[in-house]
Amino acid sequence: MSLAVAPGGAVSSGWAARAGVSVLAALIAFAVALGRLPLVPVLALAVLVLVAVVALRFPRPGLYAAVALIALVPIYWGRPTLGRSLVAVPATVAALALILPALTLIRDVRPQALDAWYVAFIGFLALAGFLNVSHGTGAGLGILWRYLLPYVVWRALSVRWLNFRALLWVLVAAGCVLSGLAMEERATGSNPFFTWVRPVYQADQWARSNYRNGVIRTEGSFGEPISFGLFLAVCVIAAVALVVTVKQLQLQLVLLGAAAVMMVAIVDTQSRAALGVAVVGSAVYLLRVFSPRRAARIVVIGAIAVAAVVMTPLAGEIQHAISSQQGTSLEAASAQYRLTVLDVLERPSSYSLIGHRNDQATGVSDLGVIQSGLKSLDNEYAYVLVTGGVLTFGALLGLALTLIIGSLRIADPDPLSAAVSTAMATVAVALLVVALLTQFADIFGIGVAVLATQAQRRKAVAS
Repeated sequence: MSLAVAPGGAVSSGWAARAGVSVLAALIAFAVALGRLPLVPVLALAVLVLVAVVALRFPRPGLYAAVALIALVPIYWGRPTLGRSLVAVPATVAALALILPALTLIRDVRPQALDAWYVAFIGFLALAGFLNVSHGTGAGLGILWRYLLPYVVWRALSVRWLNFRALLWVLVAAGCVLSGLAMEERATGSNPFFTWVRPVYQADQWARSNYRNGVIRTEGSFGEPISFGLFLAVCVIAAVALVVTVKQLQLQLVLLGAAAVMMVAIVDTQSRAALGVAVVGSAVYLLRVFSPRRAARIVVIGAIAVAAVVMTPLAGEIQHAISSQQGTSLEAASAQYRLTVLDVLERPSSYSLIGHRNDQATGVSDLGVIQSGLKSLDNEYAYVLVTGGVLTFGALLGLALTLIIGSLRIADPDPLSAAVSTAMATVAVALLVVALLTQFADIFGIGVAVLATQAQRRKAVAS
């Protein structure tokens, strides 16, 4: 067999690259055999490289498979890669697998307002971690690695490969799978995600069951009932959008059933914020896409929803969620505690430009607890103010207001993108009572990225 030679006499770059890769693989295999390199990380890296090459050839399926990966794989299955700060969680693994096709499209990204607010939010949060905790370098890099890298990859890929219908179908499918597992969790009192893979990353915090009044609060793969409920609420809005837009009666019935199953799972999380996002978000969405052409279908959907509320335990759950804000129960205490958290926003001592320095804090969460004096900071705005300072708080507020204002566009020409913008806007309001927890923060980042891409598309069409 002869080598391919270029006209000038040199071996072609393709053959040179293959030869180089072969030599590198041989050296790595030799080092593993001698015990110089651990086998498992090398195999993991090889699999990641293989997946990245496949993703370069098939970026569209990879894009939507990444959403399912982030939703279905708990972050507490993550593995440290470089030190304690850089951890391979689903979002970062998916980003690395898709980074090659993303790099080919990064030049096509045109920055939008949502991009600016999100990047400022993550950037200031990373800067605050760098300046204010004892392991500042690791804290800052960990935040950028955890949140900014996946956002940039998603933002670049969505410029060419974004399809809202496919995205919504993936969300509904993942929500249904997790809802089924949540029902098993409620029936058996155990979460299979705790035992399928031995948790490593933040296992003590997330890989344990939560209870209220002796009843388990289902949390699926998210390790926390509120974030799981918020994810399912986004999936319910996605299901409603697909019901409005698909034409086949069979698919409409399947989607209505899926929405019902996910609503049951939301009730089992016992999350009032999630229940509110699902109900209010779906209602706002139907108002946004209402038109004479869709009037009959939307009225039917509304009638079915009202009947479901009246004739099922959902009405009682909604009433219970409203009434449980006051009283002496554990649920009431939880709601009242969030008012205590909101007091942080009124403390002059909480306001600093880029957060408060504390050498006792080894992580951003530690810093929040130490600076606030509270056991937890469920409110995202209070958490960001205490840990990141006024600049970070302002960026998050700007991001939320941009999402909310965008959702006020009643006559959105694309009913599918309207579903995503409505879901993200209602989630932004929910941040007043809950922080972005576990992998739901990554789902939120994906939503912001695709809405920024949609804004870029609209500007391109308008020009």
